[in-house]
Amino acid sequence: MLEAVPKKFLKEKPRKPTVAEEVALLAADEKRELVTPALAARLLGKSTDTIYRWLNEGRLAGRKVGGTWAIYKDSVIEEWNAGRVERE
Repeated sequence: MLEAVPKKFLKEKPRKPTVAEEVALLAADEKRELVTPALAARLLGKSTDTIYRWLNEGRLAGRKVGGTWAIYKDSVIEEWNAGRVERE
């Protein structure tokens, strides 16, 4: 005989994932490590404003996740290795 399912479980809606969870899922799906604009700025010795400008110009590769930028770490490393980064 089947037991009755409590009503609270029938009415619960799935919760929306947090931005951090969405970024983690995206990174796992694409198999590319992602970093925040703040971390990219520290790694490249630039301001976050410069990082956002580079994202908009296409100089750095990234994606918007829930209104927040997630930057591909390999794009940051490529920028560093190309020698195009100077201290501000």
